Amino acid sequence: MRGSLGRSWRYLWAGPWSLLGLALAVPALMLGARARCVEGVVEVSGGGLGRLSGRGMGLFNVVAITLGHVVLGSSAEALNRLRAHEHVHVRQYERWGLLFVPAYLADSLWQALHGRRAYRDNRFERSAFSAEVAAEFAAEVAAEVAAGFAAGLDTTPTVPTNEPQRTAPGSTAPAISAVKD
Repeated sequence: MRGSLGRSWRYLWAGPWSLLGLALAVPALMLGARARCVEGVVEVSGGGLGRLSGRGMGLFNVVAITLGHVVLGSSAEALNRLRAHEHVHVRQYERWGLLFVPAYLADSLWQALHGRRAYRDNRFERSAFSAEVAAEFAAEVAAEVAAGFAAGLDTTPTVPTNEPQRTAPGSTAPAISAVKD
């Protein structure tokens, strides 16, 4: 679905989990957390959430958790670092709706019963980790290009070829050659 109807449907379909996320956000905000909206997702971080996650919530040391269109994180820095990962989970809630958490838990149980890691090998987490790695790589490339640009270096991407680079006589710049048919 496209347009506002599709967007509305995705918010409604993930709505029950978003309401739970908002219900957990209220006490966090009362304990000093801050909220902001990023790409249609409410992100709540810091305050009491930072103190709780530093000690580990229950048996787990949770840095961020997504509930529908709400992401609760230990700090703004953690949310910046994990945004791509957590936003994949938002898309999964949009796709699976009320069934997301049962499907997520069922996959974790399946992985554990087959001798694999319940969290890292969960299919939903593998998808989110892939997006996280891609975002980290893109950020590294952007930083390298920016550093090269600031240093006055040529930051034009090059396409590697198997042919040796030819240079124009008296120059270090590659020569322009015509392609022969």
